[in-house]
Amino acid sequence: MRHILLASLITITACSTPTSVDSGLLLVSSRPHAVTLSNHTSDPVSYLIGTPAYFALYDPGPCALPEGCNKSVAANASVTIPNDQIGGYRVGERTAVVIHWRGLGPMPADGPQRLEIPLR
Repeated sequence: MRHILLASLITITACSTPTSVDSGLLLVSSRPHAVTLSNHTSDPVSYLIGTPAYFALYDPGPCALPEGCNKSVAANASVTIPNDQIGGYRVGERTAVVIHWRGLGPMPADGPQRLEIPLR
């Protein structure tokens, strides 16, 4: 019986949804009702966060200008965003997308990075 319980626990753990993803610029973690962005670099990282449906309809380009609406995570700092502040979020939403790039200026010529995180 003990082996069956252990095997069940291992199976559940192996099949669970990841709660964090790392791009090298940001570590994005999901916890109940919020997403945390952790910047472990020595530069600020600009970001936009929304649902996949939000970014399907929304062009983030204008927000990537210095006077635009992008936010940033300071060097070696973290920010926590409540799920209800994620662009396009509705109760029951399962995924958030984080578009991000190094620095505070416009998006780099080679484009931003994109991560998807399951919401909890």
